[in-house]
This record gives sequence, structure tokens and C-alpha cells, in this order.
Amino acid sequence: MLNGPTLIGLPSPVPAAANETALEMARKLYRDRQRRSQHFGADLFGEPAWDMLLDLYIAACEKRQVSTTSACIGANVPVATGLRWLQVLETRGLVSRKADASDARRVWIALTPTARRDMSAYFAGMANRPAD
Repeated sequence: MLNGPTLIGLPSPVPAAANETALEMARKLYRDRQRRSQHFGADLFGEPAWDMLLDLYIAACEKRQVSTTSACIGANVPVATGLRWLQVLETRGLVSRKADASDARRVWIALTPTARRDMSAYFAGMANRPAD
């Protein structure tokens, strides 16, 4: 993931402690998925939309911006494939695009507030589920 400017004034949809727990869970899941791809190949486990959502959730929690190219890299897919998945996510209201005011060639991708809330709720549900 490429580092960009920080996001300013992004409201947190959940209390800080719950948000930190969700962030750690997202980081662990994302790292585990990356590690799995290193051992078995990324093409075997193709879920670019989920990888993008995880990457964008982590970036939002860390108040960092993610460029279109970085979102594709973070999902371990070619740019053309990543762009198709970003379009799907945008159509479903999960991500938004914003042109970079300082560089017309770059577009920032971010979770929508609804997607961020849903990701936080997903991780809260994981944290609260009983052990099997």
C-alpha cells in the first residue's frame, strides 16, 4: 500500500477501543491473506474485492489515503482487474473516488461511511462470537 496524505476530519463510527480491536483484526486478516498467497499463489485464492475492502478499512482507520494503483497492488491483482473490482465496489456504494487536487493523474479511493461502519460491525461480530 502506498502512503498518501492523511485523512482529516474522518469521523470514527465506533468507540476508539472497539475501533482499535477491529483495526488489529483487519490487519491480522490482511497479513494472513498475504502470507497465504506467498505460499500457495495469489491466483488460487482470488478475492480481490475483500482484499481491497480490508486494505481500505485499515487505511481509513490509520487515516491514510489509498490511490487507485495502490488499491490494486494491495489486492494482488493486475491494475485492469483491480479497476474492474473497484467499479463493482463503487456501484455497490462501498467505495468512493476522489480526484487528487495536486495531481490530476491520481485518484484516491476510500470506503464510504456505510462500508466503514459495516466493516467495523463485521469485526465487532467476529470479536464477540463464541469460540467453536
